Amino acid sequence: MAATIDLITYNGGTVIPRTDGIIQDASIGRNGVFYGCDVTASANILNVSGGYGLIKGRYFEIQSSTIPVTLATTDDLSGRLYIRLDLSNIEAPIQLLTVTGDSLPALEQDADVNYTDGVWEMEMATFSVTTTEVTDVVETYETIVDNATQIDALNSNVDSLIKFKEYTYTYSLAQGGALNITGQNFGLATPSGYSVLGIVYFNSGSSFAVPTYVAHNAGAATAVAVRNIGSTSLNPTFRVRFAYIRSGAVSS
Repeated sequence: MAATIDLITYNGGTVIPRTDGIIQDASIGRNGVFYGCDVTASANILNVSGGYGLIKGRYFEIQSSTIPVTLATTDDLSGRLYIRLDLSNIEAPIQLLTVTGDSLPALEQDADVNYTDGVWEMEMATFSVTTTEVTDVVETYETIVDNATQIDALNSNVDSLIKFKEYTYTYSLAQGGALNITGQNFGLATPSGYSVLGIVYFNSGSSFAVPTYVAHNAGAATAVAVRNIGSTSLNPTFRVRFAYIRSGAVSS
């Protein structure tokens, strides 16, 4: 039996919603909001502004909406505003819903939703419910931006990934003499939110033993030992460059 293959996108062909969803999800691979969909609260009402978004490759539009929330009877409750995409539901394939409780259930997310006519739920916001009002609204959806904005953000993130600080120290060192340069000389405090990635040493002469990195303590301190192994005294300039990496940038 011959193999069967169909071309989906061609001149005069028809791309059905399922195929379009598969293509969009594979190429964009993100779920969130393009525009609008601001979530606020007043009394026991959630207010959602009109907007547009994408969920598993399916574009959606939210009309400006007011959604009543049942208040707590005694203790405060947690709440969630979410979108439910159910491709098996012909009458209502997408809905904007709320749920409240002492704890919130896990979102139902079928990774193969476009192939199986399954379900994918996307959280839009969380909130608290008291006996009198809805409070503490936090929008949790991703804002989907254009590629140029994503690239700019990535470049900025890379630029801030590593920082450098450099200390220069000029000294006299007799033949065979040694010098211990301590952290009190450097005064290089580790930038907030960073940790030491590495240290590079420079000397303006070649008649030295390799500087030995002893320790980098909290804040400014380190200690480096330098020895003149040449035949004459020297007046070199010693430089040390610290490289710091943003905390959490590299996981073990």
